[in-house]
Amino acid sequence: MKKILFVVLSASVLFACQAKEEKKETDVSQETKAKAEMLLGQVQVSDFEAAPYADWYNKEFESYAIDSAAMSELSLDDYTILVVFGTWCGDSRREVPRFIKLMKYANFSDYEICAVDRSKICEGKNADELNIEKVPTFIFYKDGAEVGRIIESPTSSLEMDMYTIVSGE
Repeated sequence: MKKILFVVLSASVLFACQAKEEKKETDVSQETKAKAEMLLGQVQVSDFEAAPYADWYNKEFESYAIDSAAMSELSLDDYTILVVFGTWCGDSRREVPRFIKLMKYANFSDYEICAVDRSKICEGKNADELNIEKVPTFIFYKDGAEVGRIIESPTSSLEMDMYTIVSGE
């Protein structure tokens, strides 16, 4: 009886160790895949139009209804915008395509898009100066000085939040 109990316990321990190792390998391969699918550093709109980003990018870009009345009041002259986002972030996947659609609508191209990993370091930028805590973060500059931010998601809408920032209200 003791031999049978010993064999059963030994087999259980070996099975548990093997299952744990397989789970660990799966977790590592999923993390490696996620990192491989991350955009990092400065990106172009065309980067979103390719797999694996095109699915979520096109869906949000196409479905977003622009508030044309709010956009007609918005003047981005003299502004530059830095967009810091993560391809791994649901809020970024929602807001960045919408932002790009608004920029195309406004025929405005003086913006830069910087993709970050989960540590939120923007390659090629001074991370301490940017002070990015949540993504996406849209930073508005006028004459080189920051004048406002939209962090994570707009309080009203992208159009209205941008209007609030550039009008100084």
